[in-house]
Amino acid sequence: MHVSSADFTWGNTASSCVTVLPVVPGELPVFWWTPGPPCIGCYVPFFVHGRILPPIVSRAGTAGKHVLPPHQVGEDTFAYDSYWWLFRRLLDIVKGDAIRSVAGYYVERNHLVRCRFDELEKEFAEELPHVLNAAVVASGTDDVNDGRWRLDQFTEHCVGKVVTTVKELLETFGDPSFVSSTAK
Repeated sequence: MHVSSADFTWGNTASSCVTVLPVVPGELPVFWWTPGPPCIGCYVPFFVHGRILPPIVSRAGTAGKHVLPPHQVGEDTFAYDSYWWLFRRLLDIVKGDAIRSVAGYYVERNHLVRCRFDELEKEFAEELPHVLNAAVVASGTDDVNDGRWRLDQFTEHCVGKVVTTVKELLETFGDPSFVSSTAK
């Protein structure tokens, strides 16, 4: 969701995904996922055949993960160790405001973000066939480094590169809360 007609929000997309299903037997499906809206996201390959998610992807914000009745749920807030919140912070900085887009911010900043993320997505897509092939070959072994482990490691590698890039972009755009938190 971008600008609402009531002008109360911009970019309230929780996440986006593209799923590539196998074409022939023996291929593995790939779940390309990014938190937030696609225009500011970086799609990373995740795998149903993997075992675990990178810890930063599983972390919520400051409220954490709790099952509570709706009336008891507090508002979650930004956390630097949360993948989703890093992207949300980047979106807000790129558009210049948490609620709406400030004139002169989005177009220029998003161009820089897209250049960086498009490069990463291309890199991931180029590496993916080798990873999938190695995972399929290793899937029938008793090796501790079986196919699932290879898939998990690739996702973690990709997520790590994306997190580094998001933090660099936040620093480039002069996010004051990011700069002060990394100095600690």
